Amino acid sequence: MHLADVIDRWTEVVGLDSFALYVFDYGAPVGFRIAARHPERITAIISQNGNAYTEGLSDGWNPVQAYWKDPSTCSSTTP
Repeated sequence: MHLADVIDRWTEVVGLDSFALYVFDYGAPVGFRIAARHPERITAIISQNGNAYTEGLSDGWNPVQAYWKDPSTCSSTTP
C-alpha cells in the first residue's frame, strides 16, 4: 500500500525514531503496516474503530473491495 510507504518515509524524514500510533477507520491498516515493518520504533498502538481484517468491513465497503480486486473493471457512479 502506497500510503504506508509515504507515511513510513515521512517518519524517517522528520526523524521519528520512536512513536506511538493512533489508528482509526480506513487509516488503521496504514499504521499496522508501519508497525509490522518497524516494531522496534513503535511505543504504543491506540486503535479506535480500526479494522485489521476484511471480515470487519460492512457491506458498504463492497464497491471499494471490488475496486481493490480489479481497478480496471470499476467505473464511477457519479454523473
